[in-house]
Amino acid sequence: MKRTSRWLIIVIIPLLLFLGVKGVVHFKVRSEVDHFITMADPFVTIRYESISTSLLGVVALEGVSVVPRDAVEVVRIGELKLDGGDAAFLLQLTGGLSLEAPPEKLYIAAHRIELPLDGGYLFMNEGGGSKNRPAECTLGGILQHVGLDRLDYTKLQADMVLGYRYNPTAATLAIDLDFSLQDIESFQFTLLLSNLPTPGGMMTGAIPVLSEAAFDYQLEPDYIRGMTNYCAKQAGRTPAAFINTLFAMSDQDFSHNLGFVPGRGLRAALKSMISRAAPVEMKFNPVAGFDLRKLGEYSTGRQIALLGMELSVGGKRITDLDFSAQQNRSSTTPGLFDGGDSGAFTSEDQSRSALPRARYIETGMNDLERYLGYDVRIYQKNQKKPKVGILNKMKEGVLEVEQRLHGGKMTMQIAIDRVERVEVMRRR
Repeated sequence: MKRTSRWLIIVIIPLLLFLGVKGVVHFKVRSEVDHFITMADPFVTIRYESISTSLLGVVALEGVSVVPRDAVEVVRIGELKLDGGDAAFLLQLTGGLSLEAPPEKLYIAAHRIELPLDGGYLFMNEGGGSKNRPAECTLGGILQHVGLDRLDYTKLQADMVLGYRYNPTAATLAIDLDFSLQDIESFQFTLLLSNLPTPGGMMTGAIPVLSEAAFDYQLEPDYIRGMTNYCAKQAGRTPAAFINTLFAMSDQDFSHNLGFVPGRGLRAALKSMISRAAPVEMKFNPVAGFDLRKLGEYSTGRQIALLGMELSVGGKRITDLDFSAQQNRSSTTPGLFDGGDSGAFTSEDQSRSALPRARYIETGMNDLERYLGYDVRIYQKNQKKPKVGILNKMKEGVLEVEQRLHGGKMTMQIAIDRVERVEVMRRR
């Protein structure tokens, strides 16, 4: 056999095997994608022009169109990409993804998303569309981009990347979201969950622990300037005067617009965001061991402390994060964070308000484990002034208490045998 023939065999046979494997994988992946589309058909109609696969763990759909079952307008996506990180993901996909053995990495990227301006996709209220959107040139309307057609927008284009990274060894799950609405706004969100159960137990109802989260948001300067200039002209005011009127309204009007009543600090933050397109940075570092399921049991101020919430706008730290729940308002007026309900207090809300006010109550050492995450005052022997903070842990003869000082956090440990008494902020 000639040397040239040998080299041809050495090169061609592996190449044919590679192409054969890739062809089989591509066919099976396409079959799985088509199966998923068929399963989703009762809820949403999905079509695509072409599909490609890479043994690097990527599946890409080109020319995707999506129509929710109750909608008329089509959402078009230039490219929809699924990235699992390696070839093992494709092999896993060919057999169908399993919740009991999820990929350790999975990202979905949607590029060149075209949203119809009148499709109701921008509005957060239940039902979407023009019926539920807030009024033009109100605070809620500006934050939800009502009136884009007044600025000669005919369609919207967006890009989005959503995914997670799962570390089974460290039992952590990181979730990332990056979204941009071209020439209007952009935001990024990251979330880290720890103390996860094994993959097979992820759907058993076990609650992971929120370790940290971060949210960054910014309005595009040209867009928000154009919107406020338009609204100011309609109101016969200067842009600065118009913005001042947005934040001079009553608590009732704030509730109508936003679904909650922001305190002084949050109002200043919102005003800076609209008047200067100032970037917003929000971070959460919850109290160690805090159970998020109990968050609703606390006042808004306590919730902020337990979540370890920090807010900066335009690089300036906002220390006053107070806000109050929505007041009674008409069921026909949607709020920014409203899910379609009226927002009026229910009988359950009224019964809660009738409960005795929380106050510091002396609590026995044997009962303290019930109050992890609560505000406490700890009186030590031979010391008149108590240590005040949030009770994090209680173990091995030590109380761990978190204090917030000068915008930061400090954790201190107090030996139980040196404690005279402990008072917990609670109701009887």
